[in-house]
Amino acid sequence: MTGSTGLLSSVVGCLLAGCAPWNSEAKLWEPVAGEITAWIEQHAVAIGDGGLDVTPVCDLLAAAPVLGLGESSHGVHELKVAQLAVVKCVAERPGPAMVLFELGYEFGLTMDAYVQGAEALPDLGSGDIVGTHELKEMLDWLRAHNLRVAVEDRVHVGGVDIYCWSRCTRPVIAYLKTVDPARASAAERRLAPMDTTYAQLGPDAAAALLVALAAERDNLIAQRERYQRASDPATWADAVHRLTLARAHGSEAFESFPRGVDRDRLMADNVEWFLASRRADKRVVLIAHSGHIAADAQRLPNDRRAPPSMGEHLRHRLGRDYVAMHMAFGSGEFLTYRANWIGSSQPGFANPLVVFPVDEAPSATLEAKLGARRGAHVLDLRRLPASGPVTTWFEWEQYARSLGNSWRRSFARWPLETVGWTRLRPALAFDLVLYVPTASPIVPL
Repeated sequence: MTGSTGLLSSVVGCLLAGCAPWNSEAKLWEPVAGEITAWIEQHAVAIGDGGLDVTPVCDLLAAAPVLGLGESSHGVHELKVAQLAVVKCVAERPGPAMVLFELGYEFGLTMDAYVQGAEALPDLGSGDIVGTHELKEMLDWLRAHNLRVAVEDRVHVGGVDIYCWSRCTRPVIAYLKTVDPARASAAERRLAPMDTTYAQLGPDAAAALLVALAAERDNLIAQRERYQRASDPATWADAVHRLTLARAHGSEAFESFPRGVDRDRLMADNVEWFLASRRADKRVVLIAHSGHIAADAQRLPNDRRAPPSMGEHLRHRLGRDYVAMHMAFGSGEFLTYRANWIGSSQPGFANPLVVFPVDEAPSATLEAKLGARRGAHVLDLRRLPASGPVTTWFEWEQYARSLGNSWRRSFARWPLETVGWTRLRPALAFDLVLYVPTASPIVPL
């Protein structure tokens, strides 16, 4: 019995202390660790601390037709500072630009109205992870910038996430009242359940609503010529887009996404929606979580492959016109929703916002390797050697930090310690990496 207890204690001790998955990775790469660190030190471009000065890499960033800025956490102030610095770099170059956010389509339109100077600041929300002083600072800067440049060189903003519900679809009813009043009355009646909360809609009502959304979209497409003759063709296209998003939103909300349909593919479709109407010289900055921005396959904490990301779809469709950058940090604090306790019926966004600590990245992870070079910097992974151990390491599947929109302290401890990480091939997932050593929490309005 004593022997069994001792063996059990040894196993538990190993699991708690020395058997974390990245420990074996560290041993595997230990013979060439110095060479990897030396290459990073030699090729990293310093961008300062505090306000972050991206001037040394501005030419590199502004050259990308579509630049994806992937944040490893939505709740880190320094990553938002870096995003604004990049947006300033791109916006201040001659020609128009567009900033697309991982936010809903309708929300993006209200933000765009503000930055064009036509409307008051929209309601960004308060006490949540979206409505923050950092987002307000971004919008305020864009508004001031737009007021001092020619109209044709202004920066527009938009939202590429799939979320579009009753507020988002009301303009569709208004449009139908203009081009087809009889259809508008029927559509308004069939879509009325959208004003009811998800939980109050039974399965039959939810299914009927999804059918109605699809039917209204099909009708718009079938009546395209007639409707476009009666009104602005752009308004027709906007209505079709809104119903496409609403159908996807409802499918996700009611957990009925059809096979082969997923959020990231639709987000990529939304990016292309904005690209289709842009001027050829308009540069685009796409801001989202690194999990959406990554241009190569990722492995989830449960060791399964994640569905193809928005970035993977964009790389396939746009080729090297899509440039992906991972924005990483060392240690500090971040703000997010407290994760549900086991057995809780509260949805994640109903839980309170909490500041959580983040320890230094474990050895052999991407963040640990980046942190070996002190200070904030940008690394261009497209400059890797043609072959050799450095390139092999960056093309190998490594752990990269990926903190979602909810957290609890136990996620940082065994056996859940990989929850805040994803496995990917850095050189294939990202063209650029931006690293800041210290993180502090974002500030809600």
